[in-house]
Amino acid sequence: MPITRQLLDRIVPDLPFIMVCFDHHTIWANTPALAAAGILHGLAELPPGNEIAMAADGTATGELREAGAFAPVLDLLPSGGREWLGMTTGRSPSPPATAEQRRIDEGFLKRGIAYAASLGITSMHNMDGNWYQLELVKAMHDRGELDTRIEVPFHQKNFFALEDLDEALEMRSQFQGDMVHSGRVKIFIDGVLESLTALMIDDYPGHPGNRGAPLFTAQEFNAVARARRAWASDQRSRHRRRRCQAHARWL
Repeated sequence: MPITRQLLDRIVPDLPFIMVCFDHHTIWANTPALAAAGILHGLAELPPGNEIAMAADGTATGELREAGAFAPVLDLLPSGGREWLGMTTGRSPSPPATAEQRRIDEGFLKRGIAYAASLGITSMHNMDGNWYQLELVKAMHDRGELDTRIEVPFHQKNFFALEDLDEALEMRSQFQGDMVHSGRVKIFIDGVLESLTALMIDDYPGHPGNRGAPLFTAQEFNAVARARRAWASDQRSRHRRRRCQAHARWL
């Protein structure tokens, strides 16, 4: 049986309710949640590869595929969806989080990190990233409260300009410690099989003409890769120059 807003309404009829898929690529919402988020009748524009599944009557079925589609319902959470921003927008909270909100968010991080550490996990990298995540874990580290090494990448969204990649360089320059590190660019190139958002060579069985949709075109991805490679080449060149200079001084 497909999960629909009507099915969720039978379970939670009078409050906004969402159910998150284990892979974080799909969220299902009941009618109150869709209405409160302003997407019961869909959205005029969505980023490529994102979809609000629509019924024949012109209303949303309740299935929200990928971050651009489900970001509006996450704004309804008590946290305002701050914990999802690394995936949904790649940006920090706006307006900036208050001191109390930071305390709450650090508390969530501490519990998750403590659980990972209890399983013997001593190093991890996040699947998405923004400045806010880095600031939170750095603050925890400065207070001696960070139990694992953490790497947070820069998340290049498909609606970012190529110039936004400069932020990745700034993240790398500011966070190069042993416990808190940034030095990668993360891209989601497509979705997942379960929601038919993964990019396929052939049509999905039972869905003629549907092969999924890329979040980035090949040209867009290649442009990001070339920019990233240019940084790496420049970094290696500067490193060689510093080594040569140090060797010359030693001589």
